[in-house]
Amino acid sequence: MTTETIKPIRAVASDVQCSFLGVITLPLDLVPVKRSDGAAKFELACTECDDPTKLSQQYVCPNNPDHGPFVSSTAGRAMKVDGILRLVSEDEMAAVKEPTLPKGEATFSVFHASSVESQTLPNGAVYRLRSKGAQKAGEAYAMLVDLLTDTTLAFICEMTNRGVQKMYRCISRDGSLMLTELIRPGEFYPSDLVSHEYDGRMLENATSILKANVEDFDPEIYRNVTRDRVTQLAEVKRDPNAPPIESVAKAKPAEEESDLFTALALAAENVKAPAKKAPAKKAPKKAAAKAS
Repeated sequence: MTTETIKPIRAVASDVQCSFLGVITLPLDLVPVKRSDGAAKFELACTECDDPTKLSQQYVCPNNPDHGPFVSSTAGRAMKVDGILRLVSEDEMAAVKEPTLPKGEATFSVFHASSVESQTLPNGAVYRLRSKGAQKAGEAYAMLVDLLTDTTLAFICEMTNRGVQKMYRCISRDGSLMLTELIRPGEFYPSDLVSHEYDGRMLENATSILKANVEDFDPEIYRNVTRDRVTQLAEVKRDPNAPPIESVAKAKPAEEESDLFTALALAAENVKAPAKKAPAKKAPKKAAAKAS
């Protein structure tokens, strides 16, 4: 039997010094968790060449065609100030991009999870903190995994990642430490405050419907159809005899307008209550006497 060697995922940052509560400090690797979203990536190619050739991107000044064409490395950098474009020097760009925190360091503080969750939003970027493998480091890592299973606590740090200062929350999942990026309160658009009154019975009906339809989560039913199509297209390009891509789009049935309260009330009435077992019937006394 041959054992397949799994190539470890390439870390986006190595030897990140993670300090928890000022007591435990571990050198860890920062590994991406999320795979490709499966989006089709098409290149601009020349249609005149015998073999497709990727086109090079160039920039031309709209005011004077004699200025340029430029490429990304030779074009200047500018930023808008009061609606007017101003050139920015290399030194000015370097000063803006200078890290505000020591690179490769993450110092965690602990807070009540409720206070963190009410003030921040998850951003979607997730990284795995990978243990370096030493025995003592492994023991401390395993202990932290168990410690962070307490979801009432939130371990928060700030770290410079790819030149940008970001906020992260460390969580425990599947035996590993994960870093989930958070959006700070000042980094998302304020919500539009809208207040409406509704019949409290609507909430009761909706709650009963939800409780009656709770299911066990099965991630396999949420297939990434786009990724499957991209993979299938690649197979078609390798082998023209491969089956073509089929559309899986389904037409949505027309929805009839109805009063929300009436719809919820009707659905709540149709929720089936758990069936009660009928009590076992007792044998008649006369029959029991004959049997004896």
